[in-house]
This record gives sequence, C-alpha cells and structure tokens, in this order.
Amino acid sequence: MNQTDPNHVMFQPDMFWLTGAGTEPSRSLAMFEGRMRYIHCKDYIIRKPKDEVLEKFTYASAPVGTGNQHWAEITKSALKLGVENFVVEDDIGLLDPFESAQISFTNLTKLIEEAKKEI
Repeated sequence: MNQTDPNHVMFQPDMFWLTGAGTEPSRSLAMFEGRMRYIHCKDYIIRKPKDEVLEKFTYASAPVGTGNQHWAEITKSALKLGVENFVVEDDIGLLDPFESAQISFTNLTKLIEEAKKEI
C-alpha cells in the first residue's frame, strides 16, 4: 500500500481472506482507512473432516452471519472508516449461490442497521 498513490489506488478488503490470513477483520480494516469505499463480504467456516485430524481441517465461505466472523464489529468498523457499500460473494461456499446471497443480504442489512445505531 505504501508503494501506491492514494489519489489513484483504492482497495476492496475481503473479510474472508483477512480472516484466512489470521487477522481480525474489524481491526485490520484500519490499515485501509481513506483507501476503501466498499468491502467484500462472505463469512468464514471451518469444515471438520470425518477423521478429525487437525491438519485435514478445511475452510469454506458461507453467507454473512452464519460463520466464524464477528460481523457486528466488522460492520461498525467499516462504517466508522467510511465504507459506503458492502459487496456480497460466496464463491467457495456450500449453498446454492442465490440462496447464499439472500441470506447474506438479510443478515448484512440487519447488521448494518444495528451498527448505525451504535456509532
């Protein structure tokens, strides 16, 4: 980021991949302050294999609000930092994409409204 011009380069942080990198997205968003207008939203789930060997655990995306991420904190942080739009995608999920999009839309709408009340 330090190698790019903030007048010409914006970022679209992906909450799923921030989690996958081992960060807490609600805190990691601060590094993009002033350089993001929207964020990429999909939840993060850990899938347990049949033999339950730790090294074989995998991940998948899921509708917003149905996985392991702290969406109340993510939406509050995003709004405080000036995010205007929340883009939903569930490209490696387990559900039908249209069903996933509807669940995400419903949950994200509620989360954003709650966050607006708190900030």
